[in-house]
This record gives sequence, C-alpha cells and structure tokens, in this order.
Amino acid sequence: MFQKKLIAVAVMMTAAGTTFADSNIATQNQSGTGNAAAITQNNGAVANTAAQTQTGNYNSASTTQQGTSNNLANTYQEGEYNSATITQYDYANGSVADVNQVGNSNSAFVTQHTYNTSATADVDQYGNDNSATVLQDNADGAYASAYQGGDANAVHIDQYWSDYGSVNSAQYGTANSGTVLQIVSDGAVASLYQNGGGNSALIDQNTNSYNYGPGEGTVASISQYGYDNNGIITQRNLSNEAYISQSYDRNFANVDQIGSHDGYANVSQTGYDNVATTTQTGTQNYANVWQYGWNNNADVDQSGDYNQASANSEGYGNSTDIDQAGNNNIANINQYWYGEGNLAVVNQNGTGNYADVQQTGYYNSANVQQTGAFNAATVSQSGTGNMATVVQN
Repeated sequence: MFQKKLIAVAVMMTAAGTTFADSNIATQNQSGTGNAAAITQNNGAVANTAAQTQTGNYNSASTTQQGTSNNLANTYQEGEYNSATITQYDYANGSVADVNQVGNSNSAFVTQHTYNTSATADVDQYGNDNSATVLQDNADGAYASAYQGGDANAVHIDQYWSDYGSVNSAQYGTANSGTVLQIVSDGAVASLYQNGGGNSALIDQNTNSYNYGPGEGTVASISQYGYDNNGIITQRNLSNEAYISQSYDRNFANVDQIGSHDGYANVSQTGYDNVATTTQTGTQNYANVWQYGWNNNADVDQSGDYNQASANSEGYGNSTDIDQAGNNNIANINQYWYGEGNLAVVNQNGTGNYADVQQTGYYNSANVQQTGAFNAATVSQSGTGNMATVVQN
C-alpha cells in the first residue's frame, strides 16, 4: 500500500467593501507516487493563477476555474501514468490553459467555455501512449495547440460555435491520430502535421452563419510525412479552402467540399500507390492535384458552374479521372517524366467546357468526352504506343 497524498486548494481572497477579489494564486508541488491534487477557483474572481507540478508516477492533477475571467492554469507532470484535467467555464473569458507532460501513458483533458470571447489552450506531451483532448465552446477567436512527441499518440480538438478559432497540432512518431472539428465556426483555421508511420488525420469544418451574418471562409491544412498516412478534409458551405500534402508511400487523401462557394482544394502526394479524391459540389470551385511516384490514382469530381480542375502526375502507371458537370468548366491533365502506362480521362457535361490533356512517355492513354455546345478539347502526346480518344456531342 503506497502512501497517497491529497492536496485540495481553494483560494479566495476578499477585501473590505467587495464581494469578490482579484488575482488569486494557488500553487501545488508534489513528488512521489500515487499523488492527487485539485485546485478550484470560482465565484467571479478575476485573473486567477493555478500552478501544479508533479514529479513521479501515478499522479493526477485537476484545476477548475468557474465564473472567472483572464485566468491562467498551468500543469506540469513528469513521470508515468499521469493525468491532467483543466476546466475553465462559465464566463471564463480570456483564460489560458497550459499542460506539459513528460513520460509515458499521459493523458490531458482541457475544456474551455466562454461567451463570445477568446481562450487559449496549449498541450505538450513528450513520451509514448499520450492522449490529448481540447474542447473550446462559444469561444470566438480561440486558439488551441497540441504537440505530441512519441508513439501511439492521439489528439482530439473540438471548437464549437467559435468564430475565427485556430487549431495547430503536430505529432511525431508512429500510429498517431489527429481529429479537428470546427462546427458553426465561421472563419476558423485548422492545421494538422504528422511525421511518422500509420498516421491518420481528419478535419471537419462546417461554416454556417445561421442567419447571424454572412459566413466567412474556413481553411484546413493536413501535412503528413511517413508511411500509411490517411488524410480527410470535409468542408461545408461558404468560401472554404483545403490543403493536403503527403510524402512517402501508400498515402490516401480525400477532400470533400459540399456547397462550397469560392472554395479551393489542393492535394500534393509523393510516393507509391497514393490515392487522391477531390469532390466539390457548388460554384466557383477549383481543385489542383499533383502526384509524383508510381501507381498513383487521382479522381476529381466537380458538379456546378465555373469549376476548374488541374491534375499533374509524374511517374509510371498513374491514373487521373476528372468529371465535371455544369457550365464553363475547365479541365487540364498533365502526365510527364517519360511516364509509362498512364491513363487520363476527362468527362464534361454542359456548355463552354475546355479540356487539355498532355502526356509524355510510352503506352499512355487519354480519353476525353464532352457533351454540349462550345466545348474544346486538345490532346498532345509525345512518345510511342500512346492512344487518344476524343468524343464530342
């Protein structure tokens, strides 16, 4: 039976003639195993500070700041099996939560609930089997940052009803998984970076002003370097932008923008057996896909007016398929580097469409089908054994 130390600190200072006081400070320091600590600050105090430091194993720290604004909560844990929880809610405007964990099997949970004002959350984890979750609700201009160094890390960040919120997450190691959800958050920005094998990233943004005003555009970015990576970006409604960059083998990228106005999607892949799929439904969408390697597959599907698609593949055995339905669409496919066995397919339905296919290498195949008036197709192939088919109705 180990000795268990429990320290519960609730700090409240009052001054004559006032109900609540400002700038309370609570500090905890624990060294050993099986320790538990809790700090609670509430009742409308302003600019409170809570600092917790734990060195050892099996530690658990908890900080709660309720009904207070412009607060700072800091938790540092070094050792194994640590767990830190910071809760800032009920008019916790302008509050800052900072968690630093060094060791294995650490877990950090941060939640911030403000009322139309910003909040900042920063979680840094160094070690294996770490998990971090950050929730920011009704926090306009909120900022969330998560850094994980080690294996089997997982991060989940949720910004709900937080206009102009920003998320920045970086993971180094293997078997990492990152998820960012920004729902009803106009003008939100999210970035996920993963370096290692077996990574998976998902960003889901839903821009909807709900009749409070015009919807601002969101921006999502995924960067993956390693093996077996998987990146998916889904954006809905107005003026969204999506960027996916993947390097090394067997990566998968999926960009889906539904009802996007003035949206832009960009996918860049380097390696073997990569698959990129971009689907846009709406008007004035633009998609750009670039692949370098072998046996890559790019599929771009756009439905609506004023869409533009451009795909560029360099290597062997690549396949690019662009389908556009609507008016004034432009499709451009380029496959170079003296490739061999590449396939380019363009399907356009509507009026005023333009398709341009260029292939350099051997035994490449190009197929362009256009239905409607004012369509134009240009196919240029350099090499031997190439085949091109153009059908216009």
